[in-house]
Parts: sequence; structure tokens; C-alpha cells
Amino acid sequence: MKNKTGKTIKKIISLTILAGICLTSVIEAKDRFTIKNRKYAFDAQSNNLIGTFDNMLVDMQKTVNNGIGGFSLEVLLEAMGNATVLSHKGIGVDYASSPTIFSTGVSLSPGFNMGEHTFDELLRGEVFYEDKESGYQVPDIGASAQIAFMAGINLGILPFALPELGPIDFSKFTVYVDFFALDIKSLVEGFGVMPDNIGIKQAEIYNIGIHAQYPLIEGVAFVPFGVARWGGISLTSGFEYTSSTFIMTTDFEPDPSENTIAPTPLTTLKIATKGEADLGFDTGILSIPVEVSTNFQLIHILTFFVGVGLDFNMGYTSTIAGVRAPVSGSMTMDVPTVNQSTGALENSGNTITKEMLSAEANLDMGDEAWAAPVDIRFFGGLQFNIAALKFYLMTTIAATNGYQIALGSRIAW
Repeated sequence: MKNKTGKTIKKIISLTILAGICLTSVIEAKDRFTIKNRKYAFDAQSNNLIGTFDNMLVDMQKTVNNGIGGFSLEVLLEAMGNATVLSHKGIGVDYASSPTIFSTGVSLSPGFNMGEHTFDELLRGEVFYEDKESGYQVPDIGASAQIAFMAGINLGILPFALPELGPIDFSKFTVYVDFFALDIKSLVEGFGVMPDNIGIKQAEIYNIGIHAQYPLIEGVAFVPFGVARWGGISLTSGFEYTSSTFIMTTDFEPDPSENTIAPTPLTTLKIATKGEADLGFDTGILSIPVEVSTNFQLIHILTFFVGVGLDFNMGYTSTIAGVRAPVSGSMTMDVPTVNQSTGALENSGNTITKEMLSAEANLDMGDEAWAAPVDIRFFGGLQFNIAALKFYLMTTIAATNGYQIALGSRIAW
């Protein structure tokens, strides 16, 4: 019984991880899995079996709840939310090109939140929670990824004069818009790469951002023909909304429980449940970044850029994790024969089975947690320039123990 139940629980937890959930510390799980709405169909001679069936149902509840009792949804969801926020950072803005006309491109950005672990532990594969009883392992970190198409325009190219507000010249602003949406469910099904025994109900990512970038200090060319150039210091701010939704299904079938209660006639009580588990998460976070950055271009080919950002976040990640499955209870009884010599009842091997119980199993692992309301991060990267065509790589470290790697290409002038 323990092996099959352990595999079932492992599938549930692993699928939740597949949907982006991370595992860390302990929660009270006693009410996560319950069996309710019990209805018995006993005749007068079988009323004494109610207590036995009840004990078997209690044992099944304990088995499942013990398997999920070491996982913290609140902490893991916070890590997931922080990773989702970080995965959208920097991919809707051009920090390296200092465009005087426009900049446009596409970027891919995975983000990680290490929780209580380090990035070195991730590289060494030491970021797993292990359940001592069942022996299964699941990742103990948060992860997310985003893609964005970005387009920016320097307002100085507009055919009309823009106003000035004190020291602020609006014609020096560069305004960026980024957007991306993807139905991952259709993509996965289209490529035929669905894993066994797993169905996808919904899988989508969506992001949108609007940013404005202003040069606090103008750039300076250090040698003739601009072979080396400092890009000055820029201030960037705006709005970013990032959303991810993954809802998957898998089989939920703990081992049936049996109890033999009489030698003659032999009577076996059995309860079993089978259904589908809906598992996943839903994240929606609005972030307001305030960033200061600078860049340095060398011989037109390489541009180095660095910056620091302060992020104000509003939003949360919630789990969609639950089961509703029918529970059945049956009694199988041997039809005895009479020993002609002794007159005693003996087992005949012929049995009859009666349905004695119906109920409903519920597994509720739903929870929610807010992303860190304020976070600070440091970022830097390298851009290769081939005339107007650019290729860049950026890394980010956040105070919430987050890491990001972004890469992409741009056309900027």
C-alpha cells in the first residue's frame, strides 16, 4: 500500500512543481485531504461495521495527509511570485544602445528564486526537499520564464516640439512598450510532447510593460569618431504586469484499504477512491521599477552596461490544487458450507459482494502568497554590436535571493 500511495503523492507534488511550485517548510496538513458525505447502506445485521469502515477512512486520510505534510505552500508561492516578477525585468528596455531614433527586439528571460539555497547549490543539484518516509525528492526553489517583444522610440524625432518642465526636456525621453502572450497548452499539444498520464487544462503566459527612459547625464565620446563612448547615466521607470497560469490534471488513486474481520464466514471490507487531481498555479503581479543605469561602448563592437533597480510589487501567486473523487466501500463475504460430519460452518470459496458505503474525497492544497512588496536588484551585461544589429546577455541578482539571465537581439539606431 505504501509504495503505490507514495507514487501517487509523488505524482501530485511533482506535477505541482512542473507547474512552477516550490517546496520549503512545514504546514498543518491535517485538513488538506478529507473524506466527507459518507452514506452507508447497511442492513440491521451489519450496523456494527460502521465503526470499522470509519477507522479505515481515517487511516486513508492520514496516509495521504502524511505524504503532503512536509510542504509549505505559503513560502513556496512567495518564491514563485518573486521569480515571476524577476523574469520580466530588463527585457522591455534597452540599457546599452542609447538610441537616438528607435530600438526594437525580442528577449528571453528565465528567473529563479533560491529561497534558502544558493545559486551554487542549484548548479550542484542540492536544491531538493526529500520526504524521509517515501524517499521521493522535489525541487525546493522557485522558477519562471518570460518572453517579450519590445519597441522604443526617442521622442526627439517627433516632427513637433515637446514642452520642457523645469530641467526636464521631454524630447529627450525614450518610451518603450513590450508585450507577449503565449498559449502553452496549444503549443505543447501541437508538438505532441505531453508527458504520460498528465493533461493540461490551461497553460498561458502573458506580460505587458510601458517604460520611459531619461538621460540624467548626457553621454560623452572620449576619442575621435566615437570609438569609445560613455553613455551617461539614465533613469528608467514604468509599469510591468506579468501573468502566468498553469492548470494540469493527473490521476489520483491512493491504495485501497482492506480489513478482514471474521474467519468464518470470511468477511473483507474494502474502501477505494479514484479521480483526477487539478494542479497548478496562477500568478498576476504589477511591478513599478525605478532604475539607474549606465553603459560604455568600446570600438563600436562591445557595449558594457550596469545598473541598479528598486521594484515596488503588487500581486500574488495562488495554487490551484485539489481533488474531488468518489469513494466506495464494499463488503465481500464468503458463503459458508456446513461440514456434514461436524455440523460446523466452513469457508466455501464462493463469495458475494455488497456495496456498503459511498463518500467523497476532497484534497485541497489551494493557498496564496504575495510577492515581496519591495525588492532591490543589481544588473549588468554585455552587448555585441554589428552596425544596427545588437545581441545582448544580461544577468541580475536580487536582494530576495533571486537570479535572472536574459538574452536577446535588437535593432537600434
